[in-house]
Amino acid sequence: MENKIELSCCSSCNSGAINYVAWEYPGIGRSLFFMAIQGVVFFLVLMLIDTGAISLFVHKRKRFQLRAEIRNEEIELGNELADSQDTDVLCERDRVVNMPIADLSKSNLVIMQELTKVYNDLIAVDKLGLGISSGECFGLLGVNGAGKTTCFKILMGELMPSSGNAFISGRSVWGKTSKVYPYVGYCPQADCLIDQLTVRETLWIFACIRGVPDEKRNQTVDAMIERLMLKESTSKQTKILR
Repeated sequence: MENKIELSCCSSCNSGAINYVAWEYPGIGRSLFFMAIQGVVFFLVLMLIDTGAISLFVHKRKRFQLRAEIRNEEIELGNELADSQDTDVLCERDRVVNMPIADLSKSNLVIMQELTKVYNDLIAVDKLGLGISSGECFGLLGVNGAGKTTCFKILMGELMPSSGNAFISGRSVWGKTSKVYPYVGYCPQADCLIDQLTVRETLWIFACIRGVPDEKRNQTVDAMIERLMLKESTSKQTKILR
């Protein structure tokens, strides 16, 4: 009696080729499909994180909640806070809050409207309202922790205010710092130079920050090097110059 051996295989094997992109096994079409969807979703999430859209949304929500809390607090306290403040401070705050920004910007280069910054339960800047005119020399005086540095960080766009807004030359610092940088100069308390960068690289970075156009950047950097008498140190690292 002859022994018979029966062999069976899938239809794709009989045809001599396996469709590896098929939806069903042994194809990987299902995995490729979901991997493509994940790629698009994660790319969008990464883009939202890099552009700051998520943090901006969260921050706006916190600002809305804080405004409601401040409004409720003002209703409860009534005029007790107003009675305890200087008359000139109240008049300046009323002027800045009630006058349109377009009118204020004609005579004030720096404007702060109800500027507030809250860290958890600590109020670092409390509804600061003032306008600084062109040509005016203005300073902030106060003890450590009064909110001076926080106020300057908000003006430079390093921090977002919890509520209120600030304007420099009629331009809001809220989410539009790139339009503000060309109009301000800032000298930090600590040295902000990067030791590993050369003089030219450092000036190039500051030119980018200040919004100097690409076609004028080299010319501007060369002019600053000449003006600061750093021509012989152009390629030296900044740490060598100290």
